[in-house]
Amino acid sequence: MLFRGSKFFALAACTVGMLGMGALELFAQAKTLTRQYDPIAFDAHLSSSTLFDLPIAELTAYRYEAAGDRFVRIPFQVDEVDTNGGYFTETDGFIDFNDEIAFMPGDAGDRAGTDKWLNDAGAIANPRYELEVTDPINTAQKAWVYLFRNVSNLPAAPAPYVSYVPDPNGAGADTIKAKSYVSANNQKHGLPNYGAVIQSNGSRSADLIDQLKLRINGIALGFVAYKASEEVNLDSARTRASGGPVRIIREATVNLSFPQLGIGKLTEFAIPIVYYPYSNLVSFKNARIDSASADLYGANMLRQSLDFSANVLGTGMKFYNARNQGGVNIDGVRETPHPDTTVEVSKINWVVSTGSVASFITLVSVPAIGTRQSLYFFDSSTGGTRDGTTDTGDLKSYGDIGIRVDGQKIQGQFSFDFSLYYLNALPASDPVAVGEQFKALQENPVTVLATQQSNTSAVASPAVDLNSFALYDAYPNPFAPAKEKIRIAFNTGAAKAQADLRIYNLVGQEVARFSSRDAVRTNGRQELSWNGVDRLGHALPAGVYFYKLQVGHQVAVKKLVLMR
Repeated sequence: MLFRGSKFFALAACTVGMLGMGALELFAQAKTLTRQYDPIAFDAHLSSSTLFDLPIAELTAYRYEAAGDRFVRIPFQVDEVDTNGGYFTETDGFIDFNDEIAFMPGDAGDRAGTDKWLNDAGAIANPRYELEVTDPINTAQKAWVYLFRNVSNLPAAPAPYVSYVPDPNGAGADTIKAKSYVSANNQKHGLPNYGAVIQSNGSRSADLIDQLKLRINGIALGFVAYKASEEVNLDSARTRASGGPVRIIREATVNLSFPQLGIGKLTEFAIPIVYYPYSNLVSFKNARIDSASADLYGANMLRQSLDFSANVLGTGMKFYNARNQGGVNIDGVRETPHPDTTVEVSKINWVVSTGSVASFITLVSVPAIGTRQSLYFFDSSTGGTRDGTTDTGDLKSYGDIGIRVDGQKIQGQFSFDFSLYYLNALPASDPVAVGEQFKALQENPVTVLATQQSNTSAVASPAVDLNSFALYDAYPNPFAPAKEKIRIAFNTGAAKAQADLRIYNLVGQEVARFSSRDAVRTNGRQELSWNGVDRLGHALPAGVYFYKLQVGHQVAVKKLVLMR
């Protein structure tokens, strides 16, 4: 069976623009966003993004607290992504088309007017980037994050929400420690087989997870029946991880073999898991079981499920979903009658499993392949499975819950997302309402509007050393002359010598020239504007240009992007 994946995480949309710096922006707006647990991860750059080409190492993120009139540094990261959606090869250090920004909604704050600025010489010398977060479910709910560049005196970095330990640690071959849970993975097949929930007092629960389970049943070559599982048919070939304080991206590459059929390694595929402070995500986008594999291996049943351990006994744990709103006991005793297994195909389905020690919220998209898709549930301490396969893990089932697909020679292209939230208690008393709420959050990710801003505070400007030679980042950059001119600021230094500023195209041809006589004083700096035309007044084509400042023997060069 051949699985092929592209970029695997569905991200929130990022729209961009340059807002006017009118008087209304001088007044802060209070944060109204109430989201807390669902992470914010979005494309850092679309074709017109103001975040394009920013040096990642120069950026730090802050929220503004109007009550104390202060900026507070927050956990934040930029993940570089290659053109194939991979996180492990792109390392140019600049925000490119595919790169992603991640932070948590609880860390966003109030809106700061452009007269409110981080009191730091490096931050004052550069524009900042406002990220306005809006909840599409209720567009009145907003919050803001501010990215500052080249902060001179960085405050201590906030404690990370997630960390990765690659060496064996207790239950697994590698371990992820997050704000609300600890997760570890099986050394042989690389899938999760440990999960503890952080309690309100900071202690850790017992291991509540038995194993993530995969099943494939079929008839190979039209006559050889087989039953494949993660323990028998998968072997971990490589594990690698990347990330920062907000999320860890872990990818286990596994070999798929069929010893039942006398076949060694057939193929390999990657199982990506993204770990956030309160949740993790297993996701395949545009996966495919091709027709040749379908004919050869004749898969007629696929199942993915997560089984709890015996440590949930005595906690009063029950599971709820849209079809079983009264709750079903998770106690190792088979239910009679069996719970309703109906699911919504090609939509997100929710399951809430909650008890006195922990609550797990599962959001799973059911792929439209095969002829029947259903909820898998099995609760039996005496062993066995509901689909006739051999059990794995502790050989017992305590609320083993997942998705099952049946058919003949199952094939096709599909996407599959499996999100699991670990909480020590539900955020509301009604499990059904919580499930519907989390489903709505995943179906409606926040939107993020990125805006480049300049400092309008006369109080802050003296922090800039006017006696130093400096060429600042132009803004807005990229810029579209039809909307606004680009502004270029600089200092000539203590000598107060005449400035020579020239703009060149990519092949080194000079297209425009300015001097100090063309500049005006703004916040103590010299500033000029350019409308994207050459010295004869002809509009220049879209593209990358360089602007060079020379004062005596001192020279500085920076890049700008012109858009049409």
